[in-house]
Amino acid sequence: RLYVFENIDHYVTSGIYGDFLVECEKISRISNLWFIFTTSLEGYIYTSSEVFDAINIINDEVYSLPTVGHILDFIGKYYPIEYKWSAEDISKVLSKMANAVGKNDSLIQPKEMVFLKLINETVGVKDSWKKSLSKPEMQCLLDDNVL
Repeated sequence: RLYVFENIDHYVTSGIYGDFLVECEKISRISNLWFIFTTSLEGYIYTSSEVFDAINIINDEVYSLPTVGHILDFIGKYYPIEYKWSAEDISKVLSKMANAVGKNDSLIQPKEMVFLKLINETVGVKDSWKKSLSKPEMQCLLDDNVL
């Protein structure tokens, strides 16, 4: 059986949402029940190692997340400065920028913007920002030929 929860983020806080998804994940492991959650508000994303690669982000483009290991490898190779990413970092950044994946002209923080640009480049969305350079992350955002 499949249950679909549409825009549940409009009815509960992000804390309750996370707790609810943890319980749904437990139910799915021991039964024949599956859940789909659609959200539209920033910060309403739940990730765990078991469900991470089953997340689809639908904006102007549809993006299916690969495994955490693949994302860590990809970001490690292409992030413009040496930064040791962890699965927890990826989860935090993703919760802040998931609503912007596959969209043009999204306004988020530099670390999330670099992450977003790298993902958007993989789906063919080219973003560029015309601002003064202040650090390597901003240089990455301004470079049209990152990948």
